Amino acid sequence: MGWLEEVIETREAVAGIARQVQITETGCPFYNRCPLALRGICDERSAPAREVVVGHRIACHRDSVELA
Repeated sequence: MGWLEEVIETREAVAGIARQVQITETGCPFYNRCPLALRGICDERSAPAREVVVGHRIACHRDSVELA
C-alpha cells in the first residue's frame, strides 16, 4: 500500500469523502465522518447541546476550545 492509499483511509479523508450522516438511536449521527469523534463516547451517547455563540447551538462532546 502506498502513501496515497494510507491517506485516503484516514478518518479525516473518510469524513470529506463519505458525506453520509447516520441517524441512530444512540450516539452522534456524524460519528462515522467526524475526525474528532471519540470512540466509546460519540458512538454510544448523545452529545449535550450548548450555545457556543449567541443564536448558534451545537451538540458535541468536545468543548469549544477543541473544536476551534
